[in-house]
Amino acid sequence: AKLARHVDKVTMKYADRIITDTRADKEYFADEFCPDAYEKRQVLDKMEVLYLEADKSIYYPMNRERADELKDKYICLYFGSILPLQGVDVVLEAVDKLREYDKLYFYIIGPVSGKYEKITAKNVEYIEWLPQEELARYIAMADICLAGHFNGHIDKARRTIPGKAYIYRAMGKSMIAGDGSANHELYKAHEEGIHYVPMSNSDALAECILECAGLEGKKQDKISVIVPVYNTKDYIADCIESILGQNYDNLELILIDDGSTDGSGDICDAYAEQYSRRIKAIHTSNRGPSAARNTGITMADGEYLMFVDGDDIISFDHVYRLYRLVEKYDADMSACGYIETSSRSFIPQYSGEEICFDKIQALEDILYQKHINSGPVCKLYKKSLFDNVRFPEETFYEDTIAIPKVIHNAGKVVWSGDVTYGYYMREGSTMRSGYSERTYQYVKVTDELMNWVDANYPELKRAAVSRF
Repeated sequence: AKLARHVDKVTMKYADRIITDTRADKEYFADEFCPDAYEKRQVLDKMEVLYLEADKSIYYPMNRERADELKDKYICLYFGSILPLQGVDVVLEAVDKLREYDKLYFYIIGPVSGKYEKITAKNVEYIEWLPQEELARYIAMADICLAGHFNGHIDKARRTIPGKAYIYRAMGKSMIAGDGSANHELYKAHEEGIHYVPMSNSDALAECILECAGLEGKKQDKISVIVPVYNTKDYIADCIESILGQNYDNLELILIDDGSTDGSGDICDAYAEQYSRRIKAIHTSNRGPSAARNTGITMADGEYLMFVDGDDIISFDHVYRLYRLVEKYDADMSACGYIETSSRSFIPQYSGEEICFDKIQALEDILYQKHINSGPVCKLYKKSLFDNVRFPEETFYEDTIAIPKVIHNAGKVVWSGDVTYGYYMREGSTMRSGYSERTYQYVKVTDELMNWVDANYPELKRAAVSRF
């Protein structure tokens, strides 16, 4: 592998022309092989994106008569290999969830075997192999086609467009695709016949199939993700991409540009234009992260809120795991862990440990700094928890007192030992600062917190003193 990588690097350096199949791959290869900015510019000048096409002598719009027993069915078709990035396991899990729907009928075409267990159901038919001309006739019968890539664990799945997507569109078929950045280069979410689902989320895929078929499924709660942005031009795109790549579908992303002067706001606008149905970009004067979060709370339409800082990133399942905790324990708020990282990627860690607190136990835990951290990130909140709470403005460490007041409004709070949030440690960040006015404000805020606890939860006074 090291030898092959070296050959690739030398080839890219001396080639006169370099062709990639997506813009996402173009950026990836330039970053991967050219850490030097000057070399990267030289390579990018030689690179060109040429998208693939289906063989239109085989794949074109056509009609095919169905058998009588299928005439009133809604046919969903998937074909492909069992390569991991295709996400065959996600497809089969979704099919399993829909096995009792008599109106649905599934064609699964390809060598499903090995570790992938076939779903045995009366509305599922497996076909091992078909010549292309016959495959086209089966596609012509389908009402919806599954394009992929559905595996969210493999980065390549986000950077490439599956070949079957070109085929489905050449035949004029509606399709469901994984919400990877490469797919969005050619197929816009607002186009007729294009449906996106979060990658690695069989629940979302099953719900999308039901919606397309006109069948009622479980409604997914809307979650508003609020991101304060201030002069994070070099980081904000990674942050946004990590949120767009979530395997939870019903997300609203609210970017609050807090008077940035480095072009961060332009990046936010570009994403809001490209993903107009999912992203709002709001521009304000520079008033600090608290004011930005408060603006986001006011703008949010979701039943739940989440905060992510503009220079941080989250794992693809961060939102889904926090939402699953709230559902599992019928809680008002959930929390997880974070990892400090100096790179633009991290490996999530899954402990399986979960603790459900009542609000007094949760307050005691956060004051003693045992499990729940005091920051606004790494948490999912019911929006109603903020009905009478906002982050104090014009001060630092405002979350130290705001989050306990949010917990005061909650019934149950659940914590997970999973680490799915990447806290980016860059030079000049608050966490790296030495003693300053900020440090003194931290003392003032914890003193205010101690007084608030003494007034509302005198039984927790020792815990508040400990926090101070």
